[in-house]
Amino acid sequence: MNISQNLVYRKSTGEMIGFVNLEKNQVFADIAAMEKYLSTGTTKVQPEIATKMLSFMVKGVASSIKDVVASYSVNKLTSQFLYAETWEVINRCERSDIRIISFVSDGFAVNRSFLKKHTPARETKGGLIYATVNKSAPHRLLFFMSDVAHLIKTIRNSLSNSRLGKKSKRCLQKCGEKMLWQTIVDLYNAKRDRVLRKSYKLTAQHIYIDSYSAMKVRFAAQVLSKTVAQELEDMKWPGTKQLIEFIRRVNDWFDCLNGAFSTQGLRTRNHNLDPYTKEDDPRFEELEEFLQYLSDWKEEVYSLQALGNASQSFGGDDQDLSFDVIMQEERADNEANEVTEDTPAAKKTSGQLHP
Repeated sequence: MNISQNLVYRKSTGEMIGFVNLEKNQVFADIAAMEKYLSTGTTKVQPEIATKMLSFMVKGVASSIKDVVASYSVNKLTSQFLYAETWEVINRCERSDIRIISFVSDGFAVNRSFLKKHTPARETKGGLIYATVNKSAPHRLLFFMSDVAHLIKTIRNSLSNSRLGKKSKRCLQKCGEKMLWQTIVDLYNAKRDRVLRKSYKLTAQHIYIDSYSAMKVRFAAQVLSKTVAQELEDMKWPGTKQLIEFIRRVNDWFDCLNGAFSTQGLRTRNHNLDPYTKEDDPRFEELEEFLQYLSDWKEEVYSLQALGNASQSFGGDDQDLSFDVIMQEERADNEANEVTEDTPAAKKTSGQLHP
């Protein structure tokens, strides 16, 4: 019985290994018909109602062009479908003299699977593919980039989950200082009733994150901004130096990658938002410094984890620096402060500095 046309099977195993007719729509129709036959015994495929929309947008690097060029209605998005449609869109753009130099996406699981399907032209030490040969222009590379808007929300979410307590799953630490979300909360509570304040954009939606505010990019960008860092520095709270530096670095990184080909940088007097017009732009060095900052932090965390594991292997001692022990010591100190400090002034200071 001829189950499906235009498909090539391995005779010994029955495995499908290729196509005879490479017409894209016909291939997907044949696969759908074959799957329908195997499950129900009939080749009639009932069209399913689409639940998602896959859209491709083109944004100019050296122009203000920004528009959706293709949209596809889908029910279940797969990496195979995304791969076929992406290269179809790229091919049509290249034939229309629109040079595609980068593919930008978020960290969705289908997008990650899509990236793994490509032959790497360049990859990181960890095996992450960030460039492949452009099939429509083999003399050029196609670079893969993460969406900066989603990245800054991810960073904000990681910081918001950095807390102390038994239910806390994360406690960010840099150079021996803990970087806690409670510090941002304390800053908001200390300044919210003042008419004049540098962090005037901070509201309850920024601090007490729900499902709505978690999706807003501007809320994340306004928390991790230089005005918040400056306000924290003016408070002169001990143990916040690393958090202030982290916020400033993230703010500069976001501005460098979130600018547009416009006069926004000139209007806001922020050179990080200026368009890139030359290869020796100093902002590239700033981005390299930020990557080195993250690499050093990563090595520091690995060193602490290795030291903590080694201490546990030898029975543990007073120099155990694992994150669990550090957090336990912090909680013990807080409990001791609550017992010994009875004056109102002491309680107020403790509430601000030791969340």
